[in-house]
Amino acid sequence: MDSRDDVGGVYDYGDGSFDINLQDIIYCVLHDITREQYQEWQDYICDASEFNFPMPNLRSWMHGCPRTSQETFEKLRKLKADLNKAVEEEKERMKG
Repeated sequence: MDSRDDVGGVYDYGDGSFDINLQDIIYCVLHDITREQYQEWQDYICDASEFNFPMPNLRSWMHGCPRTSQETFEKLRKLKADLNKAVEEEKERMKG
């Protein structure tokens, strides 16, 4: 069944990046959540998911739950890239 026909279900944008359920839509409407605020939360969820961090729901996000800064995510990505590079270099060295 097409998700557009599933009233009250979850809508998947089709690219695997975001989805939205009816509860979040209702919350956004009742609390005047802007598209930018919603997008900021979605972006955070993607960042948190990358490092297996807790992912707050929309309500918690809007109430200012603890979160990791964008600067910290950037530092972690650099460390992750450096580690991956070191691992690949060691694999090459071991091929000898």
